[in-house]
Amino acid sequence: MIKKVFSQVKEEELYHDIIESLVTALEAKDLYTKGHSERVANMVHVLSKYLGIKGKKLEIIHIAAHVHDIGKIGVPDKILNKK
Repeated sequence: MIKKVFSQVKEEELYHDIIESLVTALEAKDLYTKGHSERVANMVHVLSKYLGIKGKKLEIIHIAAHVHDIGKIGVPDKILNKK
């Protein structure tokens, strides 16, 4: 039982690290988004809790908010930084 719980904690830490790495990569590519995903995730988290969303759904929504701009990584800089 303890081994299973420990394994789940390690898995969640791994997911968190992967998401953080993706967000860091995006922010390195596009300075405009620096801190943006964190702010969006925090706002979405508060709004979701206000709407009564709990548990795993709340966690999934929070993660999705963090990575909502991740597609920008594949967009060429000349398009991404276009005025």
